[in-house]
Amino acid sequence: MNLEPGRGLCWALTTGEAGHQSQAIGIAEAIGYPAPVNKVVRVAKPWSWAPVGLLPTPVSAIAGEGITPPWPELIVCCGRRAALAALAIKRAAGGRPKLVCVMDPRAGRARFDVLVVPEHDPVRGANVVVTQGAPHRVTRARLAAAAAEFAALADGLPRPLLAVLIGGSNGVYHLDSDWAAGFGRRLRALGCGLLVTASRRTGESAARSLSAALAGSAHRFWSPWTDGAGPNPYFGYLALADQILVTSDSVSMISEACATGLPVLVERLPAKGDRAKFEQFHQRLIDKNLINWFNNEPQSWPNGRLDDMDALGDELRGRLHIAGRAKVSQ
Repeated sequence: MNLEPGRGLCWALTTGEAGHQSQAIGIAEAIGYPAPVNKVVRVAKPWSWAPVGLLPTPVSAIAGEGITPPWPELIVCCGRRAALAALAIKRAAGGRPKLVCVMDPRAGRARFDVLVVPEHDPVRGANVVVTQGAPHRVTRARLAAAAAEFAALADGLPRPLLAVLIGGSNGVYHLDSDWAAGFGRRLRALGCGLLVTASRRTGESAARSLSAALAGSAHRFWSPWTDGAGPNPYFGYLALADQILVTSDSVSMISEACATGLPVLVERLPAKGDRAKFEQFHQRLIDKNLINWFNNEPQSWPNGRLDDMDALGDELRGRLHIAGRAKVSQ
């Protein structure tokens, strides 16, 4: 069956993590869907505990807005629990939707038409497409639009202008208020212009500690707790910066930063678990001259640009038998 992509026919399915949403929507756009529907779902217990494909999940166990017909022709899901939900929707839809799963669902891999995984993930197979980094939504057109929308944020800030993207704790790294305060003091000592954004995973307490430590420096600061009602300047920060600094916990944000073509610095967070996969990812980008470790000063070097998205869109259109569509925004 050839799919006819168009408005509302593709769902980007996640459990709400910003990085997962960016990956799912970015892939849908790269395939050629101009307006994928962003669906945030929850999977009820005990199904949420089960390996993907082991315990068939009924669609009634999937909570989320509009998980009802008309069913999409394509679902791009990201993360294990979203993969469970995608399989449940496919069963409810009589097997109609094609399924693209971003990241290894760790079980039930053969149930998906395509798995998209980064090269530091060891899973391979006939239905696996390997990318250098995480899929994303960073395009030249989107950056140009964001630069125009948020241009005023750079007014009065000295150059070089450093965009600072803060992640947060996960199973491998730890970020708390003490670290955030110390990092803020190091940023303040740089003497350059700072465009700093915290993420939901940063945590409100750590974000406020970071903001307080930046007092007196030439900076702009955004967090979902203090500024969530207004437009998120994330793409604007990427577009306006001369260099980008990202914490080591986020493959998504590092990949997005590297897609800008700017020099990208990475700040190591304190480790609390096995960071082997992250270190492999970091080292591959270091070897490609795309990133350097942050050494408490701005850095610039002849770097390249990491962007799998054009090639990924072409590959997925071919595998899913979608003809005549180009990437939504170049």
